[in-house]
Amino acid sequence: MVNRRGRWYVAGQDTERGAERVFRLSRIDGPVTFTGPAGTVVVPPGTDVRAAVRDWDADPPVPRTCRLRVRAGAGYGLRRHAVSIEPDATPGWDLAELNFTDNGWWSEHLASFGADVVVLEPSDLRDAVIGRLKGVLA
Repeated sequence: MVNRRGRWYVAGQDTERGAERVFRLSRIDGPVTFTGPAGTVVVPPGTDVRAAVRDWDADPPVPRTCRLRVRAGAGYGLRRHAVSIEPDATPGWDLAELNFTDNGWWSEHLASFGADVVVLEPSDLRDAVIGRLKGVLA
């Protein structure tokens, strides 16, 4: 297992494909089952799980900016990292501008604020947050 940018990944040999595979733990859904007797899996000498994800960082992430509507009295973690915050025309709300790089992680994070945060732009981030919130309802 390896931690990369705050997420845990597990690497292993896919016996059906005959190749190394890396999986993000938070995306594994359902029960995990073990096969074979306990202690039969041996990590080969020289295995470097970090090397399996190192190439993912070949290109640095591209910084992006998002505009959010944040309910007054909420979203303190977002406010702390905001580039700018100003009152919104809608009473009880503020407009916040924040920088981010990872659309997937950021959409999960923003969705965790529920109805206290509305993504105004960019549209792909807004769509990702809406998708995550709909997934909670399913």
